[in-house]
Amino acid sequence: MTVNIPFDMQRTGALISRLRKERGMTQMQLADTLDISFQAVSNWERGLSMPDISKLPELAGLFGTTIDALLGRPCPVLEQAAAGRLDEHLQSAAVTVEEAAEAAPFLPPEQAEALTAHVVDHTAANQPHDLSDLLPFMSTAQVDALLKKRLAAGDYALLLPFCSSNAIDAAVQAQVEAGQSITAFLPFMSTNALDAAYRTRQEQGLSTAEFLPFLPMATIDQAALERSERGESFSEYLPFLSNTALMRLLRQRIEHHQSVFMLLPFLPESAIREMAATFIDD
Repeated sequence: MTVNIPFDMQRTGALISRLRKERGMTQMQLADTLDISFQAVSNWERGLSMPDISKLPELAGLFGTTIDALLGRPCPVLEQAAAGRLDEHLQSAAVTVEEAAEAAPFLPPEQAEALTAHVVDHTAANQPHDLSDLLPFMSTAQVDALLKKRLAAGDYALLLPFCSSNAIDAAVQAQVEAGQSITAFLPFMSTNALDAAYRTRQEQGLSTAEFLPFLPMATIDQAALERSERGESFSEYLPFLSNTALMRLLRQRIEHHQSVFMLLPFLPESAIREMAATFIDD
């Protein structure tokens, strides 16, 4: 489920601009009063960014309004955070995933992590897709713990970009031992883990095609050449081979009077000219 942040930056910016003008202040004067840059005020009023949580109480007090009015709607989490009472609020009130997703972008990392930890601990439907909008604000340790919980259920794909390399490698090992797919992990695995999983798959005589976009070119070249020498198909390797390996395969197949048509779409122009010259000379 995707939760859209309901705060309208353009509306908030227009309100700040109107309130500033009503008090006869320039953008520079407002910036000096809040001890921020002129560019920050300009970005607010153009709807390009929102005020930092620490500035909301100052703005509300300066303009004689409320934080809710500045944001355009009530947000208890931000109100309490702005007042320095977020910890107390989290101890006394339940915060939904939606409420946390609204507030987290405005909070400093330490407060955002405390908020997301509270939600993860108190959300009954603790599924990664429910928490997708919170993942950028969680600590790596929090996401790693979620991965460990969700691995057996297979509902972990959204977590992977936010996990540590160690957590991903450990999860891959568990998946391999359980005979489960590791396709979703491939873009995030360490080089050592990727190489180990690839070689295990080779030893098991299983397809390694899913690994190819992520393997070092030297590994792919070696595997294709070895398969060619054994008379086995190497067609799945062709899009990922170096020109050097392609040339070796071309010469091998010409020497053994084997078809080279499968190589043609992947060969450099110079190789095709060399092949044509060879046939002409013959």
